Amino acid sequence: MSIPWRAASGTDTNVTGSSPETWQTQLTLAPADAGIVIHALARESIDSHFIGQVVPREQGVVLVQGNRQEPLPVFAQDEIAKLFAAPGGSV
Repeated sequence: MSIPWRAASGTDTNVTGSSPETWQTQLTLAPADAGIVIHALARESIDSHFIGQVVPREQGVVLVQGNRQEPLPVFAQDEIAKLFAAPGGSV
């Protein structure tokens, strides 16, 4: 299950999981807000992590590991779309 929603503050949020015990939430926040949310969750013993940053499109999509940056490949069509485009067209 995936439930996308937009909070009143304009924060993009996506909740995934099959039950409350397995729910995971992804938030898109301004960097300063992310730090506040991560600390607030930690005070409640909820594990959370900063996992990425939205940058201008011209910077592309880059995987950063330590001091190393590596551009991620761009595919014209993803693997799931290929399955639906194949003869028979359904999974």
